[in-house]
Amino acid sequence: MLILFGCIEPFEPVIGETKVSLVIDGMLTDQEGYQQVRLSRSGAYNSPEYIPEKGAFVEISNARGNRIVLPESEAGLYEQFFAQSFLETNQSYTLHIITSDGNEYISYPDTMLPCPPVETVYYKQEVRETSNPLYPINGVQIYTDLKIPEGHARNYRWEMDETWEYHAPYSIQVYYIGYIVDLGSPNDSLKKCWISNKVRKIQTITTSQIAGDKVNGIPLNYVSDESNRLKFKYSLLVKQYALSTMAYNYWNQLEKQSQESGGLYEQQPARIHGNVYNPSDPTERVLGYFNVSSVTEKRIYIEEHFPFHIHDYDCTPFAVNQWNPLYMYTAADYPIYLLIRDPYLRSYDMAGDVCFDCREGGGSTSPPDFWE
Repeated sequence: MLILFGCIEPFEPVIGETKVSLVIDGMLTDQEGYQQVRLSRSGAYNSPEYIPEKGAFVEISNARGNRIVLPESEAGLYEQFFAQSFLETNQSYTLHIITSDGNEYISYPDTMLPCPPVETVYYKQEVRETSNPLYPINGVQIYTDLKIPEGHARNYRWEMDETWEYHAPYSIQVYYIGYIVDLGSPNDSLKKCWISNKVRKIQTITTSQIAGDKVNGIPLNYVSDESNRLKFKYSLLVKQYALSTMAYNYWNQLEKQSQESGGLYEQQPARIHGNVYNPSDPTERVLGYFNVSSVTEKRIYIEEHFPFHIHDYDCTPFAVNQWNPLYMYTAADYPIYLLIRDPYLRSYDMAGDVCFDCREGGGSTSPPDFWE
C-alpha cells in the first residue's frame, strides 16, 4: 500500500509560450447610455494576469455609415454614451480597432435582433444529490419561460446579477481597543448588509429546431443552502439577450466548455473563434467577441422561510479568560468586539468580526437603489 501511494504524483504539462493575442470584451445593446469595449492581451499559462491594451483607437459604426468613437476612460477600457437614435433593432454594427502598434482589427457585421420581454421568472425548491446520499444539497432552482413573437430572434443568452441581504447576529455594545469601551446600549448600524455578484454562468438556447413559439422551464441559477443567500432575502436580475446565429455558436461553445468537469472521457476543449479578425493577417488569433444584442430584463425577489437549514457564518461565542486574554491582541486586531457574559463579574465572550460587523462579509450597509 505504501508503494502504491508513493506512485501518485501530480502531472504538470509542459506548455510552450504562444503568441500574445488581443482579447475583445465588448457589447452594444439597444439601451441608451454608456457602452463599453474592454481590450487586453492574453497572458502566459504559468502566470496569468490582466494586461490592458492601452492607447487604442476604438470605433463602432452601423450600416448607415454613422460612426461613434469610444475614448479610453481607464487602462484598456473604452466607453462612450450612445443615444437611442443610434441603437436600432434590425440594424448591423461593426467594431473597428487600431492598436497603439498600428495593427488593425475589424469585427464581422452583426445585426441587433429584437428581443421579446422576459416572460416570467420563478423558482422551485429542489434537492440535489451529492456523493454522500446522507447529505444532499437543498436549495431553489430559478427558471424562466421564453415566448417568441413572430419576427424575433431564434437564439438567446441570459446573464444574471444576484443580490442578497444578510445580518450579523450580534449588535455592538462592548469592544476592546487596549481598554474596554461600553456604549451603554446596543448599536445595530453594522448589523444589516447587502452584497451583489454577477452569476458566473453561461446559459444559451436556440429554438431553431423547436416547434412552436414558447419554451418553458429554462433553468437559470441554482441557489443552495451552502451559503447565507436564502436566509433573509435574495434577488436575481435576469437579462435576456437576442443573438444572431454567429453569436449563438460562440456562446454555446463557451457554455459547453464551462460545463465540462474534467473527466477522462470528456471532449477535449475546442478552439473557439470570435468575430474579430486582423484584415492584414487573417491567420492571427483574436480572442473574445463583440456582442450586438437587444436586451430585456426582469427581477425576482425570494423571501421565504424554507424547511431546510441554511448555512451561515459560525458565530459560536468563545470565552475571554486566562487562556485567551485580551492583552494578547495588538492594535492591528482592534477593535475586538465582545459579548457581555456577566456584567457584575465583567466577564466577556468573543466571536468572529463578521458576527458583529456585517461588512466583514464583503457587503455594504447601504441597500441597493432597487431593493424593496
